[in-house]
Amino acid sequence: YVQHRTWSHGLGRGRATKRINRRQAANFMEAPEFANELGRPLNCHVTIAFAHTDIEAAEVESVFRKIRDDRFKPWLAHRRRRDRAPQYGPPTFVWAQENGRDGQGNGFPHVHWLLHMPPALLHDFTIRVRCWVGEFGGNVDWSETVVKVDPATTPGGLRRYLLKDLSPRLREHFNIPARWPGTYGVVYGKRIGFSQNLGPT
Repeated sequence: YVQHRTWSHGLGRGRATKRINRRQAANFMEAPEFANELGRPLNCHVTIAFAHTDIEAAEVESVFRKIRDDRFKPWLAHRRRRDRAPQYGPPTFVWAQENGRDGQGNGFPHVHWLLHMPPALLHDFTIRVRCWVGEFGGNVDWSETVVKVDPATTPGGLRRYLLKDLSPRLREHFNIPARWPGTYGVVYGKRIGFSQNLGPT
């Protein structure tokens, strides 16, 4: 059961962009290997389709930040303490915001979130991430696939998929396959981001 609430997200519209830049892509490409070196492989891929919520494209970054920072991080810290399992933390993830088109010219704002999830927590996380989206998403159309949680068996390939909104020249440089065309929809605020332990120094 998800109780819907009305939230004022409190942030203005971020800068609008249609492409990922070279610096962002270079940092993003290194993240899965760095996560492996930390012993925290990015083994879980979450897709949140904000298009099926009340959240406008300009609000996606701020709402996802609330889900990530105000719900996921405290939940993980709580489970780490409760289960006496230091191996659960720290939070380790990368994410990419996209706004694809649905074939009729309409935007389809969504977020891909690639993270390390301890296997013992996966079931609880899968339930809770839906609740968090329901909490902040207003009237959510649950008849659609709003939240999808999948194993990330090939994070190296996924990182290239999440970089498909590079310019054609940079797509070639970063070896993005042609079978993954860019969406190039307008995104407000950050297009991609990292947890503190994976982000660029």
